[in-house]
Amino acid sequence: MPQAGSTTCCTPPDSIARVDPTLELWQSEYCVLETTPLIRGRGRDSTIDAALYIAGIIHSDLVYANASAWHWWIAVTPYDYKDGLLYMNRDSTSGTIRDTKMLWALGHWSRFVRPGMRRIDVDVAGPAVDSVDAELFASAYVDPGSGRTVAVLVNRGTVEREIRMAGAPSRTSKVYRTTNEPGVSMKLVGSMRPGQPIVMPARSLATVVFDR
Repeated sequence: MPQAGSTTCCTPPDSIARVDPTLELWQSEYCVLETTPLIRGRGRDSTIDAALYIAGIIHSDLVYANASAWHWWIAVTPYDYKDGLLYMNRDSTSGTIRDTKMLWALGHWSRFVRPGMRRIDVDVAGPAVDSVDAELFASAYVDPGSGRTVAVLVNRGTVEREIRMAGAPSRTSKVYRTTNEPGVSMKLVGSMRPGQPIVMPARSLATVVFDR
């Protein structure tokens, strides 16, 4: 459950500002419904496709709607539906629980963007970026006390990208990645030196954690 206050550079949604600019918006109990245009709620989906759709929702809610918290509907589901992050056998006390890439997509924020962190402004340059329908998303968050900085990157495109983070903290950072490949779910893939590009495979997510 990421909770990150909005940066002071960004204006809250007009409807909130008109009532009280100090109010915070929370996105609560999100679930993929049957009427969702690009992805239907019916049927289980453990693939990166559903994960990237969810990642786009999370990014848009935090960045464009300025939400300060984001919550999923239920964690574990026995149903043939995309309402849970984990799937279990229905009517069974001895079955298995299987993870989904949707779980790990949410984890790219909830594991690293901790309560009290603040979202900071990010300018994204390049083709097909920085819009609701973009192929590449980027957002960043900082802990005001420690200065620890986290960047979450989402590549929804079908080609690999090299991401160069101009103005990033000049510190060694750790990179965590999720792809459709089994076992590559928020996996630590190594450290990145200052100025070194980040390789984003096609259809993938990455979180970059800058050391304090």
